[in-house]
Amino acid sequence: MQQHLSKTAYVYSDKLLQYRFHDQHPFNQMRLKLTTELLLNANLLSPEQIVQPRIATDDELMLIHKYEITSKLLSMLHMALSVKMRL
Repeated sequence: MQQHLSKTAYVYSDKLLQYRFHDQHPFNQMRLKLTTELLLNANLLSPEQIVQPRIATDDELMLIHKYEITSKLLSMLHMALSVKMRL
């Protein structure tokens, strides 16, 4: 029997620390930073395993979010980009 070895990746960038939802949202940037530092310091994660995140495609967003939420988010994004382009 042939054994398949898979590599594990950890998606992270310091840019993720700049994003803020709102005060009541469970995502906490400090928790992400501390978790990453802990994994690195404990040698459970190597820098080679860290992968820079990318923007998800619309299809990928639809895999985890309801259509209504995704369409509202995309609409807000397009409006924000439109305003930014006019500036």
